[in-house]
Amino acid sequence: MPSRRAVLSSLVASIVPFAGCGSNQPTDPHETPDARPTTTRSLPSESPTTTNTPTPEETPQDIQCDTQWEQADVWRFDTTSELAAATTDANTIYVATEREILSLDPASGEQRWRTSNDALAERFTPSRLLTTDQWVVGIGTRYIAALDRATGKRDWVFEAPGTEETASIMQEAATIVGKTLYVGVVNIDTPSFEADEPYSRLYSFDIDTGAAQLFTRFTADDSRLPVPRYLDGNRDGVFCSVDRQLIALSDDGSTRWQTGRATRGYPAPSVLDERVLASMGEKLVAFDTKTGARVWQDEELRGRVTLADGVGYATSRTIPEGDGQLTSFDPKSGAYYWEARTRGRSSTPIASDECVFLAVTSDDDAYLTAFDIERGCRLGRFSFDSGVVNAPLVGSDRVTIRTGNRQVSTLWSFAAP
Repeated sequence: MPSRRAVLSSLVASIVPFAGCGSNQPTDPHETPDARPTTTRSLPSESPTTTNTPTPEETPQDIQCDTQWEQADVWRFDTTSELAAATTDANTIYVATEREILSLDPASGEQRWRTSNDALAERFTPSRLLTTDQWVVGIGTRYIAALDRATGKRDWVFEAPGTEETASIMQEAATIVGKTLYVGVVNIDTPSFEADEPYSRLYSFDIDTGAAQLFTRFTADDSRLPVPRYLDGNRDGVFCSVDRQLIALSDDGSTRWQTGRATRGYPAPSVLDERVLASMGEKLVAFDTKTGARVWQDEELRGRVTLADGVGYATSRTIPEGDGQLTSFDPKSGAYYWEARTRGRSSTPIASDECVFLAVTSDDDAYLTAFDIERGCRLGRFSFDSGVVNAPLVGSDRVTIRTGNRQVSTLWSFAAP
């Protein structure tokens, strides 16, 4: 019989497929989707259009803008330890390494404060950072720590229940809605995985006090543990990716609706008003947040979606092999605004007021590309010697990206176009 550590590691690493959720989860009565409105792929348009579906031979163009992005006012932050996480808000860039959490001035890269990870919790390395108007929240595999955004002083720390062998916080399964932090925890707290019922939990925290309570739990079926993968939420509820399903949870933690299982991958929800978007196997699907009804679906779009100022941005299927595309679309109808050609493996797109940024890695190169947010033309590109390891960060009129590996990491920051 494998140890509980081995079982937990295999579950978290997705070595085994997951099946089954709690009996309190109803089936989705809205499994038959409406067809996505047929749309134009021409560049660009001022509003979504619903003309004929393009033929497969049509592909987006790599068009340069008349005015190009000059990568001026560049600074870099180097560390000999791994950059585990980074995030930004309107006034600050926050960085987590294996040793500490730092606050950096976005204009110069100068350090404002630093807090040792050991001062927060034993063997604590946050691999996810979230921010509010008062707090920086670091999320590791065992602990969650809230720091004062202005000073870096520790305010509260949460330790996952169980032992290191039986519990793990799912860093990507975390989101802040209003004053509440939601986090998924895998917890095997029984003597035998085969004989007893393992389960995972979703906790809710008062972001100001750290007071935690069990929000909901997902029970196992056929000795397989349903693991919370991704979270997002708004006033209509919390949306959780569990066991290749998308589950909508009410304020009391009960399941309002859920989808069927995706054929591959794990749906990462993105919520905007009355729509929640998620990749379900080979297509991007938009669901009504209240009912779970499928509003539209698109077999060209894939991966995680960014929603900003009422517009969606997503990378698309490889066409031809090695290339792809970036698409701007209306989340309500699925109609396209514009498409742009990309080359290589793309990150999640990130939007500012004027641009959409995309980190792209190919066999020979890694670079950051900026696209005009209205037209989709390419404003410019910056190449890196080492692979890009995260999606860009946008804030304080700057775009920031981290590169490198476990030995040497670099944070780059540019004045945004």
